[in-house]
Amino acid sequence: STQNTRHKTHHNMDTTIAGKYKFRRKAEQREVALQRIWCRCSKLVEAEIEANDVDIDEHEPLELPWDNLPRGLDPAEGNLDDDRADRKRQQVTSLVQQSLAMAKHIPNARFVEFGAGSGHVGVLIAYLRPDSDVVLVEAKEFNSIVAKERVANIGLSNCRVFNGTLDEFDQTGEEFDISVGLHTCGLLTDATLALSVRRRVMACIVPCCYGQVAAFKEDHDRGQGTAARTQPLSLKMQEALMLQEQQQQQQQQQQQQQQQQ
Repeated sequence: STQNTRHKTHHNMDTTIAGKYKFRRKAEQREVALQRIWCRCSKLVEAEIEANDVDIDEHEPLELPWDNLPRGLDPAEGNLDDDRADRKRQQVTSLVQQSLAMAKHIPNARFVEFGAGSGHVGVLIAYLRPDSDVVLVEAKEFNSIVAKERVANIGLSNCRVFNGTLDEFDQTGEEFDISVGLHTCGLLTDATLALSVRRRVMACIVPCCYGQVAAFKEDHDRGQGTAARTQPLSLKMQEALMLQEQQQQQQQQQQQQQQQQ
């Protein structure tokens, strides 16, 4: 298509500059940014998938009768159109299914959801695994209040809220078996993985804010000593991002030279 052709012609562009390349929508800009990242990192992701021994039947996704579940479990409750509601449910159930599969051989498994928000993932895990113990870790007080209300309204005795940062939860010394997170913003993904590695527990994380990674934008303290330009620790990802930054610097130098001429 014409749109795809336009995207291909700008393979060296800085996709973090809104409006510079005449994208009609931010969605187009995000799509190109993801394509560039995938081009650099696809082999790394494919190798990880191949090495993953978690037994999940890809042809049988987790199907839940949302209308028959207790009020408060549905992540799509609110003023969402049908398409957005379906996408939100799919995102949550996909992560929940993977997390449950990873911990299925652990009796009384202990889950911790970092960056939990109002607890879409954690409350569903607690409901589907009544033998488990789930902690929702959320730094924002407002979100924590909403999460506590959801847990109480659903009547979950195996789910609780920790209002604090990842490091503050770590300082409690509480043990757990698997960390989970949906749309963990910026360096929170790296902080969660770092804590999981140090605690020697499993992690099932869906990152967010890829733009912060691709553009090396500054991010506030997320914990575990993570910092901009030192994360991610993956050498392949670092190589891809550093190459992008070098290309941006070269473009800026060329522009400066042209202006001087």
